[in-house]
Amino acid sequence: MSKKAYLLEDKIKGKSYYLRKFSTMTVGRNPKCNIPTLNPKTIDPSYSDSEKQVAGYVSGIHFYISHDSDGQVYIWDNKSSNGLYIQISEDEQILRIHEKTRISPGTTIFASGGYRFFLDRKIDIDAQQKEEERASTDTTQILKQDSLAEIF
Repeated sequence: MSKKAYLLEDKIKGKSYYLRKFSTMTVGRNPKCNIPTLNPKTIDPSYSDSEKQVAGYVSGIHFYISHDSDGQVYIWDNKSSNGLYIQISEDEQILRIHEKTRISPGTTIFASGGYRFFLDRKIDIDAQQKEEERASTDTTQILKQDSLAEIF
């Protein structure tokens, strides 16, 4: 039986995380969070000034996100200083979240107004990992072929 999970995308870092059923994850700039955001004290210089500024408004543990036993995804604020917001679709207004709220794929999440996450579709983790392994193998093969071509 394949494992299913939602994909949560950190739009600033360009990284995705699996949100598995029966899990609750912490999100914030504390490096011990399950989903750590950029931390302005340790941020890589390659990030823009606006990305650095946005990272500074995220709390240590800013919010929680869970994939509950009922199959639904919920988020709630950890009493952050700068708030938690969602936008259900591009056509909808941005709403501030104060209590545990159900969200669905296609929802954009804003920690402190500017740090963006996106709840993507539910995926088959096993198939995704096999695809990533295949892509990695293909890339390795191409690099090896390019290296051999340079020798000859």
